[in-house]
Amino acid sequence: MPIIMIRKNYRVFEIIFFWALSGTFQGVLTPDITQGFPHYHFFRYWFAHQFMIVTLIYAVVVFDMRPTWRSLWRAFVGLNLFFLITIPVNLLLDANYFWICEKPVTPSILDYMGPHPWYILSAEIVALIHFIIVLLPFTLKKLRIQKS
Repeated sequence: MPIIMIRKNYRVFEIIFFWALSGTFQGVLTPDITQGFPHYHFFRYWFAHQFMIVTLIYAVVVFDMRPTWRSLWRAFVGLNLFFLITIPVNLLLDANYFWICEKPVTPSILDYMGPHPWYILSAEIVALIHFIIVLLPFTLKKLRIQKS
């Protein structure tokens, strides 16, 4: 997000746009937070997730950045490369970043996507569908402008 805001870097925007909207959408629907209000982690979690959305809206409105179909594919390929990098990091650190090794302890959409490791493939499909959904308003607006 800082790279988008400070450098106005479109390449970073086009990837983060899809990642942040998809991840934040799931994070808001099924928060992975065990501490409640008024705990510090409660505020940190909600502030960070909402700030991502505000930053992306700002980039679209003020910087006039728009995602494209090419952006969608870059973001999806980038997501898979990031996934491949995260696997050895998880193994090396005995961690579970992005819930690759197991589902989170709090209820989430992953609970409906099958057992490990099959939920990862299901999540890939859901991510791609979500990427398409968030791109549709931009595509429809572009088509409407071209018809005018």
